[in-house]
Amino acid sequence: MIIRKSSLFTALLSVVVSGVTVVSAQDCGSNYSSCCETSCCDGKFKLGAEWLYWKGEQDNMALAQTETGNSDPTSPDFLDTDVMRINPNYKYSNGFRITAGYELPCNCWEVDLIYTNLPIHAKSSLVAASNPLNNDDFGAPIVGPFTVIQPNPYYFVLNQMNSALGDAVSSFVDYQTFQEKWQLNFNQFDVDIGRTICFNECISIRPHVGFRAAWYTDKQNAVFTGTSTDPFDSEFSSIFEADAKFRNQFTGYGVEAGLWAFWQIGCGLSFVGHFGGSILYAKYTINEDVESVVTVTDNGATPPPPPPAPRTQAVSTTVSNISTTFHDVNHVATPTMEYFFGLEYADTLCDMTFAIRGGWEQHVYFESNRFFQAGNLSMQGLTLGLEVGF
Repeated sequence: MIIRKSSLFTALLSVVVSGVTVVSAQDCGSNYSSCCETSCCDGKFKLGAEWLYWKGEQDNMALAQTETGNSDPTSPDFLDTDVMRINPNYKYSNGFRITAGYELPCNCWEVDLIYTNLPIHAKSSLVAASNPLNNDDFGAPIVGPFTVIQPNPYYFVLNQMNSALGDAVSSFVDYQTFQEKWQLNFNQFDVDIGRTICFNECISIRPHVGFRAAWYTDKQNAVFTGTSTDPFDSEFSSIFEADAKFRNQFTGYGVEAGLWAFWQIGCGLSFVGHFGGSILYAKYTINEDVESVVTVTDNGATPPPPPPAPRTQAVSTTVSNISTTFHDVNHVATPTMEYFFGLEYADTLCDMTFAIRGGWEQHVYFESNRFFQAGNLSMQGLTLGLEVGF
């Protein structure tokens, strides 16, 4: 009798435990989110598309700066200056990423082809000098508040411009306006091999490794305008416009690797994270071109003519175009880093699986700015995509 009661109790306990286990598994998973299916007959294809709303930024892009102060000795802020670099106004751009993959029939291995494209545009506001000072040692400077525009001292743009201007303009130059534009078209292509590993029905990871190729064209354009007045001859003046164009073509290829992690929180919803990077053997082709248009005017007067002819003013104008160029090629290893964190909803529809994913993503190409000082290229923003499997 005791044995029968014990057997009955054991059977009931087994049913209860089994029921609890089933409920827990159902709370964790969905039809799509089971780790993988082992089949020796066929594999699975998948296609994905993502909208990228990213902002691209690059370090050390300021080619000029403003210096604000007061030259009035009676002013309480005399000799106080405020220096601010003029950087492009970085804004968000629309890009895309497409994925084509194949899950092998056995052991959860997967091969993916991934292409990413992001066009980036940025420019600085037109900056104009206010009551600029004379840069010469002989002319009388304007007394009072002032704002002057100077080429960034960390760059050699000033030397390039002075070399381009040559003898057409003296050293007594005030910069009146400055504006800068930046354009970059980013492309990245990955051939990726990965395998899904399940710890349980709620947590899984997917390490991956593969080949990466990346290329982009980085264009920077700065326009300076200014005037020059001879302190010894006020009727002699120069007006110039310098257009500095910088072009950096980047191509790189190498090994990439990373890790995806999935934590299911129920009803097909999961936290998703990714961290990865690459080492690329990169080629930088750098071209710099400074073109200047200089207009020199002499407003000297002619001797008085005999009466009754009116006195005339002689105006002599000379226009010259000057240009300098620079070309360089660098080969260097470029490391990159990337991460993603967001949410994913996944399930099945008939015989097809689908997943909707959204989150924040960032990519960094280290020391990819090769114009002057080395600087990082960073792209970050919102990623939203859809993936289907069949």
